Amino acid sequence: MTVHFLPVLGVIGAHRNIHCALGYNGHGVAAACALGPLLADVILGRPGEHVESFTPFVLPLPPEPLRWLVIRGLMGVVNAVDRRIDAQVRARRHGG
Repeated sequence: MTVHFLPVLGVIGAHRNIHCALGYNGHGVAAACALGPLLADVILGRPGEHVESFTPFVLPLPPEPLRWLVIRGLMGVVNAVDRRIDAQVRARRHGG
């Protein structure tokens, strides 16, 4: 899961020759389809105007053991929001 709820485009590996698109945050089928052409552009060396939106975002975190508490708290909030959105979608589908 990414902090800014967007997938991430990246280049990894010792030779910087492995391109990846990760972090679709649970509802990512549409995002994966949309990010494919952007990843292809990056691989071919022709980055588009939206590539900057998908660069990794690093959240400054405190040292351990506080880091564990912060991450668990953030995950709890994100999971609660996700459950609430899923419940709203299910209610709309069933006329509620």
